[in-house]
Amino acid sequence: MENKIIAKIKLNPGNGGYFDPISRIHLTHGNPFADVLAGTNTTGLKKAVWNRRISLVSGSLGPIEPPFKLVKDASGRMVLVPNNTENKKQEVKIEKQKKEEPKVEEPKVEKIKEEIVEEVKEEKVEEPVVEETKEEVVEETTEEIVEEAEEATDEEESTEK
Repeated sequence: MENKIIAKIKLNPGNGGYFDPISRIHLTHGNPFADVLAGTNTTGLKKAVWNRRISLVSGSLGPIEPPFKLVKDASGRMVLVPNNTENKKQEVKIEKQKKEEPKVEEPKVEKIKEEIVEEVKEEKVEEPVVEETKEEVVEETTEEIVEEAEEATDEEESTEK
């Protein structure tokens, strides 16, 4: 397999030298330029470009990702979380699971209303038969008799006058 060059970097003036232990790239005054090959871990090189120890002459080292990111937790607060590849893989898995969930169509409100109306029409509403107790019947009849007697006395008094 052929090694593809993805970027070319150089040592900035004012720096005596630079060594990246991750990518094993060493820059000095005698050798101020280096090629970055595909598959190289460029995390240290990105930081050095950011800190202006080295410069990017051509190509790209990839996006500069901050070491932390802000994420909302369950309570709605913003929390700092390390921004590493393991978290990204977990996020991708969660997103895939969300996408793969089957969509269940919920019945429309109108259909539900129609079903309820049909059920109500089908059911015959019977009024409950209320049986009056003997005491209630006696109280009602005594009240009617008392009212009639009061009306009769009122009429007699009005005719006497």
